[in-house]
Amino acid sequence: MPKNAPWLKDFILLFIMNILMWLGVALIIPTLPLYARELGASQVEIGYLLSGFAVASLLIRPCAGYAYDNFSKKTVLFVSLVVFAVLMFAHALAASFLLLFIIRVLHGMVFGFASTGGAAIIADIVPVERRSELIGHYGLGNTLAMSVGPAIGLWLASTYGYKAMFLGCGAFIAASCFMPVFLAPSPRLHTARRGFTYETAFESRVVPISVTAFIIGMLFGGINTFVAMLGEEIGIFNGGIFFALNSVGVAIPRLFAGRIQDRRGPRPIIPLGLLSLAVGFVVLGFSREIIAFSAAALLTGFGLGILWPAMQAMVVNMVEAGRRGVALSTYGAAVDVGIAAGATVLGWVSDLSSLSTMYLVSAAAVVLPFFAFQLYVFPDYDRKVAELGDRTPAAAAGGGN
Repeated sequence: MPKNAPWLKDFILLFIMNILMWLGVALIIPTLPLYARELGASQVEIGYLLSGFAVASLLIRPCAGYAYDNFSKKTVLFVSLVVFAVLMFAHALAASFLLLFIIRVLHGMVFGFASTGGAAIIADIVPVERRSELIGHYGLGNTLAMSVGPAIGLWLASTYGYKAMFLGCGAFIAASCFMPVFLAPSPRLHTARRGFTYETAFESRVVPISVTAFIIGMLFGGINTFVAMLGEEIGIFNGGIFFALNSVGVAIPRLFAGRIQDRRGPRPIIPLGLLSLAVGFVVLGFSREIIAFSAAALLTGFGLGILWPAMQAMVVNMVEAGRRGVALSTYGAAVDVGIAAGATVLGWVSDLSSLSTMYLVSAAAVVLPFFAFQLYVFPDYDRKVAELGDRTPAAAAGGGN
């Protein structure tokens, strides 16, 4: 990156912010169910606790997209991070499951705002010809945090107790609040503020790719929910090794896939991501020992490391600058619903067969997004980017290479 790039300072600030925010989120992932159980929650209630956060985040995303498109993105991001930190600290005060559930739902709502802002600002500030590459680099913050955060959270909880762990989560998020303060001013992209309507809360131009992302999210939900259980079935009781290697796999393509997409469009790399994901599912389905289990982690991570930033970059390229917030929220909602639905649908598949068979079914299901991209999503993307006139080199290359 050129040192004199005017956007570089803001990009670095947002990258650091993303790591700190996701560290705060990652620490709580393995420990919150344990804390809820200590408060007397049943398995069903723990399920409500986890799904309540996800549903709240999903329902608030249209409001988040509207806010980022119609107010200063910098201000909206800063306020959401401050409230996010306060609510994380509030977890330490929860003395009953009911209070914990209420805090968690509120936390999910604020997360819907906080998790949207960074990508929306980066899409505005970075050079259009490097947008895919830099969105991918920005996402490395999530990957780094998720690779080490759960282990840190378990260590804090076991060594110093749950309250100290919650305070540690809050401290990371509180530190992230300082980053937006130093960003360049982020003006609204509309001369007049628009009212909150269906059109300002939902972006129809990104529906085709959002539906495809929903399917991929369902398959991803099967990894998140059941892979540790599969590990136990085959005698690998430290399921954390899968998530650590999966994070390594996610990180690798983020170093080069975005650059290819910026130069040649999404057509050369998205099929590679889908192929890696499918092969990873096959290897996972046939895993009976640590080597295959680890290889599956790397392969599925490599595929997802290509697909998530590639699709996010496509989303921001398909809409006008003043619609990027709502476009990202529409896309993000589809991913959220897909992950939640995948945990349920693939759970049914595993109940009817086995976890190994479920992952083989997931491998076969990858043909759905593959044909969706080839037959409709890619042509739709090329057409909509061309309509905007402000074509990127990636868009220009996307139609024929």
